[in-house]
Amino acid sequence: MNQRDSAKAISDADSVYENLIVTLIASRSIPDLLVDDVIDGQIDPGQKFETRHWIATHLVKAGLADFEGARELDFSTLYKIHWKETKLQTGRRISDIPEHFYPKLRRYIRSLKQHIAAEATRSNEYHNAQRLARDILNCRLRKIVSLSASTSLTGEMLQKLSVEERALFDNLQTIISEWKSHIFTGSGGP
Repeated sequence: MNQRDSAKAISDADSVYENLIVTLIASRSIPDLLVDDVIDGQIDPGQKFETRHWIATHLVKAGLADFEGARELDFSTLYKIHWKETKLQTGRRISDIPEHFYPKLRRYIRSLKQHIAAEATRSNEYHNAQRLARDILNCRLRKIVSLSASTSLTGEMLQKLSVEERALFDNLQTIISEWKSHIFTGSGGP
């Protein structure tokens, strides 16, 4: 695995996230919604329906529907993840993060950035969210680097890695393993 594979893992995770089936609740009438080449017909206010995430995002932005339950990341959730990762988990222990965390994080940060111009109050949230996100990322990166050099891994440790983190872990593990091998067998000295 190489750097291109790691970038592909991030891109693939985004594609998977965008194509997830999500449940929405119509907030207004939606006439003849076309989903996956099938016309669902009229959707009335309050009616639940399913569609792909990328379609749902457009419907929510247009004010036609809302996600059922908490689908997207918000500051409170980000803060809890930060607290868990940086305060509770020490050493090489890595905490669980929500499924599709990184695609959600990218969208949350992007959304805050877009709203700064319209809502000055979002500026603080944007900067604080960026700080928390960097802290989470740096903390998890340190742990992943440490885990990738370890010879005593458990399946439980690896299960807590996201798809993107697992690609990075595999890449680092290969590099470290090759480096160790070259140290003992490589040429260039007595």
